[in-house]
Amino acid sequence: MYFKASKNNSEILIHILSANENPQDKAKEWAARGRAVLYSLEKHDKNSVLKFNKGLKKIFICDGIWDIKSRKRLEDAGWQTCSLTELPEILKDIERKL
Repeated sequence: MYFKASKNNSEILIHILSANENPQDKAKEWAARGRAVLYSLEKHDKNSVLKFNKGLKKIFICDGIWDIKSRKRLEDAGWQTCSLTELPEILKDIERKL
């Protein structure tokens, strides 16, 4: 499940996941999901158009034990990774930029 926040036509998706076991497998799965969520189908008359939302911000909160390689995989897929304690400062930084 994602949490979604919007401001000034900008969207931020936030996801939190605990990975005390198998963070590599979870990172692979969520890297793929992070790429897939950038695409959406929009209906235009009788046709559907695939839309790419390159401006979507994605924050992945790493709860538990996440190794550097797993976090890097998520970051390479466009997620900004952080711990739960880092989240308020990251959100403030994003809000300043909007």
